[in-house]
Amino acid sequence: MSGLAFSPDGTLLAAAGSRGTVVWDTTTNKIVQSVRAEHGASTAIFTPKGDQLAIGGEDGTDTLLDLRTGMQAGQLAAQGSVTDLDFSPDGKLLASASLTGITTIWDVARQRKVAELSSPSTVAAFAVRFSPDGKLLAVGDSSGRVVFWDPRSGRRVGEPIVGNGIDVDSVAFDPRGRTLVTSNGDGKLRLWDVASRKLIGSALPGSTGAGRVNFFPNGKRVLAVFPAGTGVVWNVDPAAWKARACSVAGRNLTHSEWASFLGRRAYGKVCP
Repeated sequence: MSGLAFSPDGTLLAAAGSRGTVVWDTTTNKIVQSVRAEHGASTAIFTPKGDQLAIGGEDGTDTLLDLRTGMQAGQLAAQGSVTDLDFSPDGKLLASASLTGITTIWDVARQRKVAELSSPSTVAAFAVRFSPDGKLLAVGDSSGRVVFWDPRSGRRVGEPIVGNGIDVDSVAFDPRGRTLVTSNGDGKLRLWDVASRKLIGSALPGSTGAGRVNFFPNGKRVLAVFPAGTGVVWNVDPAAWKARACSVAGRNLTHSEWASFLGRRAYGKVCP
């Protein structure tokens, strides 16, 4: 399987793979929908309401499945093999990233293109996510960058995130839209401040190779899963880091340590 997605209420699980996409009822463990794909499916995602499923095809086609009727609701011709999909928070837009480097934004109801976001010709788009307020679209690519776009106008917003050093395979916003987490080809996770585009702390160990990453609903932890079947959970809550550091050290920083690690910031006690 190349892609897994739960419905918003957790009652359905969609799995995309080389033969197509299967949807299970998680309460009965029975298949409720099955969509065959001649060239395979790479990813799938539910609408925020859970009434439709979008399936990204290796042939460059995005298929919309109406889960209430079990019927196909439309097919959207994308640009090249689809690598990732995401619905806007209101479910009105669908973003489709592809190996060609083009990310297509669709108006779901009208089934028409809103914008095509282009990367350099040698760059593939691997990951795409809307911010929680729907005002930004983050696209991670094979060059190691994350580019931010206005999904309505199709224009870039600010500077991209750079410094990953290796392809960005998965991206996710925290619930407030202030922090972005990336999963990279080196198997590591990186946290970024969206406003400043700067790295938060050091890279977090995950596994080897590319994986998929997301925040927990409370934004305090991230979960990453990898093709080898491994998964890792990191606590990324600064308050938890502070408590752990104080527990291990058993004291506050000295003035010398403060100057070395925190530079010009005014000295203060951080531990009880």
